[in-house]
Amino acid sequence: MRVAPPRLRPQYHIEQGRTCFDISVRMSRLELQPGDREELESWASGATTNPRLTRYARVLLLAADGETNRTIGQTVGYHYNRVSVIRQQYERFGLADIRARAIEQSDLGRQI
Repeated sequence: MRVAPPRLRPQYHIEQGRTCFDISVRMSRLELQPGDREELESWASGATTNPRLTRYARVLLLAADGETNRTIGQTVGYHYNRVSVIRQQYERFGLADIRARAIEQSDLGRQI
């Protein structure tokens, strides 16, 4: 006779009248490469003309300060999954790739 595995009880909360599963798992603090914080802070200050680059910089700075993806997403205006993708891109490819992707995506929007 087979024994069924125990059922896990999902954690949930009410958000804007909807029942949502609690998936706000705290990610580890993002470790920035030496010198990257200063460059990200200059991008986040709005000195750059690319607003997407400014948002990416804010995402990475908040992740480096230990904020959750959900909190970062609410602050910056991205879905928490998008925040996770940006973090992973930085960890795998570095700051130059983040800049190139932001510029590339901004250029795609202008070609319409």
